[in-house]
Amino acid sequence: MARKVSMVLTGDLELNKKLAALTDKQAKEAIRKAARPALQGTLASARSLAPKRTGALGQSIRIRAITRSRTRVGARVTTNSSSSLFRGRTFYGAFQEYGWKTGSRKNQLEQATRRIARSIRAESRAAGGLSPMGTEFRARQERYFRNEGARRALSGKVPVRKQIAGREFMKQAAQKTRTSALALYRESIRNYIRSIATK
Repeated sequence: MARKVSMVLTGDLELNKKLAALTDKQAKEAIRKAARPALQGTLASARSLAPKRTGALGQSIRIRAITRSRTRVGARVTTNSSSSLFRGRTFYGAFQEYGWKTGSRKNQLEQATRRIARSIRAESRAAGGLSPMGTEFRARQERYFRNEGARRALSGKVPVRKQIAGREFMKQAAQKTRTSALALYRESIRNYIRSIATK
């Protein structure tokens, strides 16, 4: 069953009336034709803000069509042709945009466990409760230090992995060019409607 496409551009009553009069096919075509020119500024801004170690990430940023469905039509500025940003040759673009965590969780947990065990051992030594090396009681103490260190590390009370903030270059580009892109989008749709009206 075909669904009615609805579009509203706020502040322009005449244009909204004309959009309502379009057929579904015409409305979708208007959106498709208006989206690409409107996103050119965002594309240029995203390329200029992209990290430039090799330049491959900036070159991979393109305007691509949104996967068509009955409810969605349009275009987007993206670094990857698939819907997942974490794939392809420039998969690292998603990490640059959204951020990442450093290190391996397993290695970080082991380091945190040893660090906590050392601090518990130092506290025990300061309190005078540390037995001499080689005794059965000292072996039990060492097992306790390791187990308690692991328990505290796993409980999440100890920061295990460092969060690296993303650069958000695509988000910045979108925010920077939003008003001009919307103005171009409105104008492109107006021109398309005028071209249909003259036919």
